[in-house]
Amino acid sequence: MPDAAHQLRTDESAVAFRLLGPLEIAIDGRTVELPRRKQRLLLTLLLLRREEVVSTVQLVEQLWGDNPPKAAVGSLRNLVSELRKLLGSEVVHTRAAGYSLGVEPESVDVHRFEQLVADQTREERAEGRAQRLREALALWRGPPLSEFGAEPFAQVEIARLEELRMVAREELIEAELELGQHTKLVGELEVLVSEQPLRERLRAQLMIALYRSGRQAEALAAYRDARRMLADELGLEPSEDLQQLERAILRQDPALTGPASTRRTRTVSRTPPAPAVTPRRLRPLRLGIALGAVVVVAGAAAITVVLRDSSGDVAVVPNSVAVVDVRTNRVVGDVVIGSRPVAVAFGGGAVWVANADDSTVSRIDPQTRKVTKSVRVGTDVRDLTTGFGSIWVADGKGGTLTRIDPELKRIRRLRLGLDAKASLAAVTWVAAGAGFVWATRGETLFQIDPAANRIVRKTPIPPPTGLAAGLGAAWVVTDDRRLLQITPSPKGKVVVKTTLTHRALAPTVGAGSVWLIVYHETGEIWRVDPDSGAVNTIQAGRYPLDLAVDDSGYVWAVDSTGAVIRVNPNIELAVAEIRPAPTIQSGIAVGAGSVWVAVQD
Repeated sequence: MPDAAHQLRTDESAVAFRLLGPLEIAIDGRTVELPRRKQRLLLTLLLLRREEVVSTVQLVEQLWGDNPPKAAVGSLRNLVSELRKLLGSEVVHTRAAGYSLGVEPESVDVHRFEQLVADQTREERAEGRAQRLREALALWRGPPLSEFGAEPFAQVEIARLEELRMVAREELIEAELELGQHTKLVGELEVLVSEQPLRERLRAQLMIALYRSGRQAEALAAYRDARRMLADELGLEPSEDLQQLERAILRQDPALTGPASTRRTRTVSRTPPAPAVTPRRLRPLRLGIALGAVVVVAGAAAITVVLRDSSGDVAVVPNSVAVVDVRTNRVVGDVVIGSRPVAVAFGGGAVWVANADDSTVSRIDPQTRKVTKSVRVGTDVRDLTTGFGSIWVADGKGGTLTRIDPELKRIRRLRLGLDAKASLAAVTWVAAGAGFVWATRGETLFQIDPAANRIVRKTPIPPPTGLAAGLGAAWVVTDDRRLLQITPSPKGKVVVKTTLTHRALAPTVGAGSVWLIVYHETGEIWRVDPDSGAVNTIQAGRYPLDLAVDDSGYVWAVDSTGAVIRVNPNIELAVAEIRPAPTIQSGIAVGAGSVWVAVQD
């Protein structure tokens, strides 16, 4: 031991004090044992405050607690003397008020770790930052101060060091994401997220790693898991940063493009990759994630190409119908129509639009994208649909259902009669399907035989907020948060197919399911199994307003921010976002290879 002490005094650079794990003292690579626990505790206290003078009072309190022996001060002097004998007389200095440690800061692993982490600069290349952070994390040999974990002073310091260690891991992951190592990071991030479920930065990094690895569905599932966890545990929504990242993934933001993986991944793309964007320009607050993009989502049975946000250069004017090409997801034109379009439908080879302010119905030729004819219906227009060789218009306060032939030459009205108490109720919704035309007035659903042009059944319902028809039934969402299934037989049952968690609207039928908008948070699209009533939810847009389903099974939504959202029902994910206009878009329909969006002023 004298040789070791001599070496400490003459070559302090060969000494290492290690606190990031069990306490260790190494001199020239050889471990020096401190046999007594109080020796190790005293050295630990001095190492943690190595740049300060620690008072005798504080040391006595930490070494013996609230009831120290009368000879505690003398015992402390003996401990200091023992440390000097073991480690050298230059190690512990006596001061007027107490003691200080005479070692170089670099000889303490805690200081070295803190310095390596603090030395990161945003201008430094990712390779350099990664190397420095790996060196810092390699200093850890286990839980810090593990021998003294029950001591109050240690608990605070352990929490501080563990937090700094996690920050270092997050910074290293960010650097490795910049280096294109996203594929190998997925497993590590999944473990870290399970261990630290409240750290949103880790969640964001996991989303990015999954997304770049061609696993967009899982990336968005990671966001949904975070949202559910935060709501259940804390009653909070994800941070705005995390929400922005989710939206960027959904719309395939060009800024998401990142470096290629160091491991080969399968990708499919319809457009050239966007140029890489340095993550330093993309760091809102503390997310600091090196963003990257892929354009593939692996579904249950196939790979689905995800298209980028592509709205084109067409300027869509208010009081028009915007036209979106379903093949390219681009706005290709607009058609000026009447004032304040409130509903749009496709049928009979034409696009039909109900205009509320001038009480007209317009017919658009989908090939020329021109209005070929308009007809004034002279009523309070609320909704319209097509079916059975006619256009059907809900007349609102007029209390009637208007039937128009496709040439807009013949108009017939069917009064939907109610008792005197309900005579002021409006005709609000209309749908065609399951062999009948269906319309709501007040708290009654009317079933109409289109061949005979007569009402065959009236069904009492709660106040409706939307109506659809198909898959052998009418489907009504109600103000008391239910989805009702009404079969068309004379004695058909009214079945509560599912109970809704929040207010719902805009049901539609397609792709073998019933779809509706539920205003949970900023709005969700629900897919309901028509047989079992089982529900799957999809995040799409902010406050969706209307839905449509095309012949290939894609679901289209229009939201209050001016966005059109395309949803792939096979993977239940929004795969494109198009922005025809920043004004209110009140209705949507699909047909003739295009999406038709009613745009209000």
